[in-house]
Amino acid sequence: MFNISSVTDAADGKTVVYWDTDFANTHYAVVGLCAPSSNNDHNSIIQHNRSGGNVGTREAVQMTTGIGLTTLRVSDQSAQDTHFFIAAF
Repeated sequence: MFNISSVTDAADGKTVVYWDTDFANTHYAVVGLCAPSSNNDHNSIIQHNRSGGNVGTREAVQMTTGIGLTTLRVSDQSAQDTHFFIAAF
């Protein structure tokens, strides 16, 4: 892990990733992919935009200090924990 200070599990399928070195502003790009679940259902990542949205007890916004992500099972859109990989530029 490069430039990640911590990862917080906010709820099922909801994660907040905090940067070690903050971005200068919230105008950065994040790309990612996630692994299929154990029963081979396909998963997707939802990146929360700068206008926000609640993730557990945290505001899931694209912040200079980190980003909120939600992983969903594609077949029924239910939030589901899975391995994911991201890069931010």
